Amino acid sequence: MRHPYLRSTVAALGLLLATPSTARGEERTADTPAVVPAVRSWVPGDETRYQFDGPPTIVLSFESPRGESAQDVALTAHAEAFCNLWWRRTGERPQIVPPRSSVRSDFMFAVDPGRPDATPERYRIDVDSAITVWGASVEAIARGTATLLQMVERTGDGQDAHWALPTGVIQDEPATPFRSVLVDVARQPHSIETLHSIVELLHLHKVRYLQLHLTDDQAFTFPFAPVTDGLENPRTISLDSWRALVAHADALGVTIVPELDLPGHSTQLKRSGYLADPTPDDALTDADVAHPVNHERIFAIIDAMNAVFASSPYFHIGGDESGAADALVPFLAAVNMHLRTHEDSALRRRMVVWEGFHGAPAALPATGDDRILVSAWESAYNPPWALLDAGYEVVNASWKPLYVVGSGAPRYPHIGGRRWSAREIHSWSKNAFWHWQPGTPVFEDRGPNDPDRGDGVWPVPASQRDQVLGGQLLFWEQKEHTVLRDAWERVPALADRLWTGDRPEGRDWVGYLRRFEAVESRVRDLVQPVHARIAGVGVDPTHPTADDVVWTEDFVRVELEARGVDADGGTIRYTLDGSRPTSTSAQYRSAIVGATRLRAQLFVDDEPVGAELWQDFDQRPARVRVEWFDLPRRPLGFVPDFTDRAVWQPTRRDLLPELRGPYRTHEPVGQRLTGMLVVAPAEEGIWAFRLQTRDGRARVLLDGEELLGPSTPDETQLVVERELGGGGYALEVHHASGAIAPVLIVAVRPPGAERFEDITPHLAQIPRAAEAESLQPPAGEIDLFAKGLDDWQFASAAGAALTDVVTLEDDGVVRIAGTPQGYLATKRWFRDYELELEWRWPAASEGSVRGGNSGVLVHTTTPLMFYGWPRSLEVQLAAGHAGDFWTIGEDVDLLVEDAATRRTPWRPGDLHSHRHIPGRIAGLEHPLGQWNHLRVRCDGDAIVVHVNGVEVDRGIDGTLDAGAIALQSEGTPIEFRKVTMRPLERRWP
Repeated sequence: MRHPYLRSTVAALGLLLATPSTARGEERTADTPAVVPAVRSWVPGDETRYQFDGPPTIVLSFESPRGESAQDVALTAHAEAFCNLWWRRTGERPQIVPPRSSVRSDFMFAVDPGRPDATPERYRIDVDSAITVWGASVEAIARGTATLLQMVERTGDGQDAHWALPTGVIQDEPATPFRSVLVDVARQPHSIETLHSIVELLHLHKVRYLQLHLTDDQAFTFPFAPVTDGLENPRTISLDSWRALVAHADALGVTIVPELDLPGHSTQLKRSGYLADPTPDDALTDADVAHPVNHERIFAIIDAMNAVFASSPYFHIGGDESGAADALVPFLAAVNMHLRTHEDSALRRRMVVWEGFHGAPAALPATGDDRILVSAWESAYNPPWALLDAGYEVVNASWKPLYVVGSGAPRYPHIGGRRWSAREIHSWSKNAFWHWQPGTPVFEDRGPNDPDRGDGVWPVPASQRDQVLGGQLLFWEQKEHTVLRDAWERVPALADRLWTGDRPEGRDWVGYLRRFEAVESRVRDLVQPVHARIAGVGVDPTHPTADDVVWTEDFVRVELEARGVDADGGTIRYTLDGSRPTSTSAQYRSAIVGATRLRAQLFVDDEPVGAELWQDFDQRPARVRVEWFDLPRRPLGFVPDFTDRAVWQPTRRDLLPELRGPYRTHEPVGQRLTGMLVVAPAEEGIWAFRLQTRDGRARVLLDGEELLGPSTPDETQLVVERELGGGGYALEVHHASGAIAPVLIVAVRPPGAERFEDITPHLAQIPRAAEAESLQPPAGEIDLFAKGLDDWQFASAAGAALTDVVTLEDDGVVRIAGTPQGYLATKRWFRDYELELEWRWPAASEGSVRGGNSGVLVHTTTPLMFYGWPRSLEVQLAAGHAGDFWTIGEDVDLLVEDAATRRTPWRPGDLHSHRHIPGRIAGLEHPLGQWNHLRVRCDGDAIVVHVNGVEVDRGIDGTLDAGAIALQSEGTPIEFRKVTMRPLERRWP
């Protein structure tokens, strides 16, 4: 479905873009493409897809006759980068054909900055007899090709399989210009390869800037010889590697902003011997770094960085957490003037600084050509309302929810830092500043015009929102192998929120989830093509230990798989010693058992493709049971009794390999930890116990009696001695943490020991078999009618027997009579599963054109409690309404996409109002007498429904998450077959 090359004149392009889509083909594609971020406008073509018959061709609309202008060179670089990503996405390598070639082309990329509606990132895609991507800049073209890489999908099977795009017209542009991610490469080592992968992830989600925190107390990663030659074992990345990264990022429309963090965070610079010392009798201080005697030396570093990161319009000078005192503002002012007035215009930049200064000094202009840009993160130095009132433009880098902090190693007893969920990021707005820490101005709601003085959020007044240029997601202190893992869900959420702004789809979390799930695997397969299937006793990707390691109580077994690009033709190679895999490393052939550290990489023609998979494993027995509890946002001044179920209900339960506080935290959390202290006969005697907490309080009980506590949050050690005989003693710890860095230490000194030691090794192992039976079914697919009707029961207000209503035929078809009213339910409860079945209405009698009414009930609990139906969530099967939701029970609810317009309004006195939730898509059912397919995925409190292969609806935050599965008998005969369920596979990131 290619077209001859269209001459690349602006006039021809304008006609093409103005022509409605008239595509040809066989499939309907009217639904808005599921991409992240959501597109602003989509006009579908007719009922076709654009089908690729082989490796696609690309023609470029050049500005100059030979493609020699800077714009043409940039467009060619982008097209080459796109070809590589398209190959990795589809396995087919595009070819760039010369302008006015006789070769028929699939793609045309056209830059036209002269259009009256042109803005820097606005793009348009027209998919018809070919695919045209237009933009006012190469950067805009990159936004369009990122959309195409998410949209392209494999359709058909076998020889009929092909790659295709839906036909139609997309017009799109961001609501927010400054969309940024920061990666801290100074505090923890990062390879250049990982940074290339991060650039690709940002490109695919249209994130405009990548800020690199290049220097800190731990390392000076930019190889500026006068500094790094004076350091012992400097940790640097070569200039050639930095230049290659910049070129890659530029080609993909991602601009890298360098940060030289001064005058604080400058230990390495001070050690290097590069700076002059204005106070030689004392050690170098932050004030010495900022002293005028060192300005020219620092300007030389800035110039060297700007020469490498040449495409950035910004330079970040840090300025945070400085001890420079009165020297700070003059130093920042000098840097700003150097950046604004440099004799070489190519090295001029706009200065960005953290809000580490106070007030609004005239030397740091808020307006005019020399104005600075402020990254507002903490609010303790300069609250956002003060910055905006002073006229500054700011980037919203709120600690909560935009910081992802931690070394990636939450080793006992310390936490691994803080991070917020993708959902919290998506609920944030650039026009709202949040904080998590008591005492900070935003947390304490000290800002003006704040309608809620108890939420730790300050909303930006409408009159000042244009001063907030955008937002930034920040990865601080992360170990290299945790950055991509923490980025998979968070970067798309930030990108969607900033790109869509206040558009309804940008504020709808359920709708976002639908789009995210549609493209998540496509993006991951492209960026990191090696995936792991990890099995072991207790392995759970949602476990609290999973931030850093995969914890298993026994062995771990890993199967590797390459997805996406040439998966069959590539080779997975791996190492188990922590080194980076090379083309000569061990080739993966079968499952890996017993690894403690695994790094795996896909190679094609001996060249690495995409990011590597990097995972650590921790094999230790379970010794502690823990229940987790939500606490108020301000730390409690007492330790609750978490066994009081009238007040405290656990949010989840886990087994742990050690007794400790939370692994990560960003808000106060409660814990009830229990285990069995074992005293061997040789250890009888006087045992000493010690309790210590930081940013939290705890109590320790032994055999139900108070042993220690309550502790205080200042690390004061509480010690007590007890004489213990041989045997087991029930240990119980109640811990109410704070939010900053809570630490819980329970230590013992057995008889004869000189020092205290962690109590964990003295606790009995907990066999998994000793735990209560889970609602999770055995692994693998289950035929729910494998035992006939033995695993089912029928409930009816009329008291009808199962055999009066239900018939199981020899061919496996289950016939339900429809009368009397009731439901056929499994005897066992289930949670976290995927249910699949086929249903049909028997062929209509003569003159009948409709089916009947029935449904599938999930999470079925209390029987016959609501007009003869059980408390449950119904997936409707009524003819013409398959996939609708009905909530059965006055306390049953569900949050759905676009709920305000799709849910039936609540009406007082009407028990059926608000219970019906129509599906997003209708008209998918086959004619009467033909089989239909239903797939229902229940994952915790979330549910997703597909009818005949199309997602019809989804909901989250359901009030039900477990129960029986039931089939309704509701007035009309209905038939079912192939009723199977399987537990959800927990894929490891």
